[in-house]
Amino acid sequence: MHARSPRCRRRRPRSAQRWRSPTILALAGGLAIGPGCTCRRGAKVELPVDAAVDAGELATETPPDATPPESRIYPLEEDRWWDHRYANPGGPYDCKPGVHRTTIVGRRTISGREAWRMTTACGPKREIALAVEGDELAMWFNGKWLHLLRAPLEDGARWPWVGSRMRLTREPAPVEVEAGTFEDCWTVTLAPDLPSVATTYCRGVGIVRLRRGGPKSSYAGNDAELVGASFPLPTLPE
Repeated sequence: MHARSPRCRRRRPRSAQRWRSPTILALAGGLAIGPGCTCRRGAKVELPVDAAVDAGELATETPPDATPPESRIYPLEEDRWWDHRYANPGGPYDCKPGVHRTTIVGRRTISGREAWRMTTACGPKREIALAVEGDELAMWFNGKWLHLLRAPLEDGARWPWVGSRMRLTREPAPVEVEAGTFEDCWTVTLAPDLPSVATTYCRGVGIVRLRRGGPKSSYAGNDAELVGASFPLPTLPE
């Protein structure tokens, strides 16, 4: 006796309460043939090999992560924010002790460069403009672009700043702050006048630590460290 071919009949209209999604049936281990056709119970249906789905693989397989780890020294993106805990109130920045947030609020073109608009945590300017290209970071200040970081990053590098010079130092060991421990970190200081005024950047994170000078400096106060951010922060390999 020859096996019968499965016979199909057109579905009659059903109420919305009795309709079942083919996707749900497939995930439940059932079989969805296609819209408008169902096969009688017990009929044997041959499926192409590539149409078979192993339920165990479906449950355990994890799709590859489409987002590669951050490699930028200051990963600026729309709507990202960073929280820093400030201490030692006083000085020109006048940050009250506690956690303050800096946030990216948009973009604009300034003097031919695409810039990120960032609200600042405290201080005389509540919004600044930053331009980033690779490891190079610049800020729009008094009608010109000034380097906060100059690429390529090199230990001991110097460049002009307002009435002074910037000096770059590579941190010899991972930097530990409240938000975590990070490697590939670089500290910028005002040299030679105010070496105690320093900003530390770590790759994939941004600013992790601020120092604003000793008690005799006009920049005194407002030391800060990173406590959290709106995006996944890198971790040290085990």
